[in-house]
Amino acid sequence: MRPFVRAIFVFLFLSVLTLQTWSGVLEKLPGGEDARGVRGINAVLDFLLISPLGVVPATGVMAALTVILTGMALLRPATGAAARGGQTAGRRQPTAPPVSKSRIASALRETATPATEPAPRVGDAWDSRAVVREFIARSGRHERPAQAPAWALMFRSPVVSFADVTSWLGGVPHAPAGFDWPEDVDGTPLHFLAQIDLAALKPEPQTGLRPPGLPAEGALLVFIGSSYACRVLKAEEMQRAVPQPLPDGLEPVSKHGFFSEERCFTRRPVDPVAYLSTEGRPPFMPERFVRPRDWITTWAIAVLDAEAVTDCLESALRLARTSERLRRTAVEVPVVDSASGRAKAAYDAIILREAPLLLGAMKDFLRLARARAKEDPVDLAILDQIFSQRLALSEQIVDTYTPKLVLPGSAEAVWHKLQMLYPGLRDESRWDRLPACYRPFAEAWITDWREHRLFGLEPEFPNNWEDFRGQDCLISIAADELISTKSEHEYGMSVWCPRTRMADGRYDQGMFVRHSAG
Repeated sequence: MRPFVRAIFVFLFLSVLTLQTWSGVLEKLPGGEDARGVRGINAVLDFLLISPLGVVPATGVMAALTVILTGMALLRPATGAAARGGQTAGRRQPTAPPVSKSRIASALRETATPATEPAPRVGDAWDSRAVVREFIARSGRHERPAQAPAWALMFRSPVVSFADVTSWLGGVPHAPAGFDWPEDVDGTPLHFLAQIDLAALKPEPQTGLRPPGLPAEGALLVFIGSSYACRVLKAEEMQRAVPQPLPDGLEPVSKHGFFSEERCFTRRPVDPVAYLSTEGRPPFMPERFVRPRDWITTWAIAVLDAEAVTDCLESALRLARTSERLRRTAVEVPVVDSASGRAKAAYDAIILREAPLLLGAMKDFLRLARARAKEDPVDLAILDQIFSQRLALSEQIVDTYTPKLVLPGSAEAVWHKLQMLYPGLRDESRWDRLPACYRPFAEAWITDWREHRLFGLEPEFPNNWEDFRGQDCLISIAADELISTKSEHEYGMSVWCPRTRMADGRYDQGMFVRHSAG
């Protein structure tokens, strides 16, 4: 105990005894006259002080004793760990091993699932190989084949008619009148996520397999929230299906952290395409945005791309010049000398040296591109020439600063600039407002592989610790601004069901998983 704290306790205790000597304060408390402890204290004080000295002298002695003993307690050297701390200053003290994220995670897992051995405690010796084995086991990867049938949920092109849509994400479900909207664990309505036409799920070409447990006709409805619910409607029920009104108690999807204040996800028609899943991009869907010359096809798109690069370089130059001024005045503003600080200084030096030259070339290219007809095909020789200069600077930047990502060509940056020019592109009804010179790019962006999938193999989770043993993925939906499923810390979500129950057409007793981005 610290000397100061000890002195306070001594002072309070002796002060009470002094008051008791003077006025019998303890006896005046409720039950004090009958309390055995109070009678004992009175007997001791009477025998030692009051009878020989009298009340007033005895009280003076107690007050003096209080001052003396309190001072002694305050001045007495600390014992134990506090005293040793002063004697071993400058010497490394033994500490328990650091508590890592994986250690905490494993301890939490041990409390959530039965184990043959007790969970290791903080400070115990840790078998890292056992931790790795546990993570691998919980992923359930060893239970699944290297390939599995899946159905990519591809967004329908805005150019194609939406009159015959039978599958979609977001919006509202279609079901018979009187449909019982499922509820979440807190009693509030779940949010509708997907409706899939089962007749559209064609057999996977290589294996000839269909989705496990689902009938050949009807519809699969998926709802999510803190939990999930699935409903399988029969073909005859779908003949009577009508759009369902949103329940009165349905809150905005922002309740669950999504970046939208709407009460439902944005509706987007999808067409299921069967393929053999291998945890990545479907083989029928080649990369569209790797080489800039594949997607910068018109001068209109070239202008948007060049504007994105010019804005990025101008911003990088402003920040680099500000950082350089701070370094020159390091006496007044200390600059942290660290690995990250040195990396930032090296990056700023590259930007200050190289960016002005490239910025001048980009502005020349912009003037040229703006002078051409927007819908005309871009001159690939001119495009390749400016990109060779952009890549030369990009290769000098080591860390993933914004110019490193934008200089090689960023289709996402172009899409964002297009949205600023023409708000509401996520609504298919506004497609007609988009000029023809931008439509090939926008159509390719919307209909690209967006990682929405029914069944199949889910890529390994980098930050999720749920136990997936004995379960398979029913549906996986990525964080996608086109359907308002983006959130702060997740890159997607999925529904998992016990494998044996799913084979029997029962999609309950599973779990809803948010894909943590760390």
